[in-house]
Amino acid sequence: MDLIRAFGDLDATITNVYTMEKQSLASGKLTQKFWSSHSLPLYRGGTANRFNNTEFDKLENWDQRHSIYLENPIQKFLSNGIAHELSPIEKYELLIDSHNFPLTFNEWAKGKEYINEAGYIPHWVGACHGTAPSSISHPRPTRSISVLSADGKTSVIFYPSDLKALLAHIWTTNGGPSAVMGSRCSLFKGKMNKDCRDSNPGSFHLALTNLIGIHKKPLIIDTDSGAQVWNRPVVSYQFSYFNPQFRNYTRKISNAIIDRAKYHNDPYKQSRAAGAKKIVGVRSEIEVIDDTTPNAEHNDSNSNDKSFKIVYTYDLELDQDGKILGGMWHQPNFPDFVWVVTPENLPLSRSERSVEKPIIIDSFEDVQLPTLLKEIAIESRKTDQLSYWVIDYLLRLSTVDESFPLVQ
Repeated sequence: MDLIRAFGDLDATITNVYTMEKQSLASGKLTQKFWSSHSLPLYRGGTANRFNNTEFDKLENWDQRHSIYLENPIQKFLSNGIAHELSPIEKYELLIDSHNFPLTFNEWAKGKEYINEAGYIPHWVGACHGTAPSSISHPRPTRSISVLSADGKTSVIFYPSDLKALLAHIWTTNGGPSAVMGSRCSLFKGKMNKDCRDSNPGSFHLALTNLIGIHKKPLIIDTDSGAQVWNRPVVSYQFSYFNPQFRNYTRKISNAIIDRAKYHNDPYKQSRAAGAKKIVGVRSEIEVIDDTTPNAEHNDSNSNDKSFKIVYTYDLELDQDGKILGGMWHQPNFPDFVWVVTPENLPLSRSERSVEKPIIIDSFEDVQLPTLLKEIAIESRKTDQLSYWVIDYLLRLSTVDESFPLVQ
């Protein structure tokens, strides 16, 4: 399947339930530690959210927030010595150009466009398609850093929450999945549209067992089956099984399999996969990474991470030997789509994709963004994109180099 093939170097996919049972794949957990991020809801300003400014953060209405933004330009914050209260994207722009802020303007324009078309901004609209891949693809920003603005006059503090927000932002504009299974689903009067069954439970089961169970590779699922989209990384799964005829649960899959010919009250009888000879029910408990609220804390660790669990029930269609051919969901709530990002899939801007990565020798004498990175960032901005190399540079300062001046 494409999700597994996307990684390229993995062994052959295990598709037989008896083999899965022999290899103890009824549960699986990632060994790599991932971190919670912020979904950057658009109604709060997205990456332009000044979450560390009390007057701004207490407002719930986008129009009010936008008005406060217009009434309090960036220069006011600089004059008052409170640049640390600016939004993540304003801080980013200060590093590359202290006079122009088109990326910030465009971030607010997204909300304005939504209001002009729909009349309001739903609270779920944000950047979860950026937060999910960023949290599984990059090291955790662990501490605040202070970097001089482009004009050398202002020390700009980046909190871990700022860096998480910028990482999410570049994935929404620069990145994308390496492979996708399924498609976005919507409900109309409680009924699923024709695309809703694209995420087949058989493929879903194979993805969990092979990617997470065997190879410890992360995957991302849309946890909402309706019009909303909530992309979340999966960190673990736990299966139990049931005979779909009698609904009796067991931890041993071979005890739950029923011959298709004996499944007399099968509600999906007319839709079964060709060649399906046996059916087994599955209760799948999935643990996913949850969102957190951005803050002005100087340090971040796994004690701040959040997760929650979701239960999906479905059945698997098997051939005579136990190979998974497909399946049926037993509930209306299931992942619309599942996707993965591979390590080589970096969220580069268009201009960065056309040139070689610059070799930057870390020097902290002036604590300022290297000139070459500024130039790349300005080029990237022409296509309304942030520079991945700039964000990666800031991230390395936040996670590794002990000589970099930290904010206490």
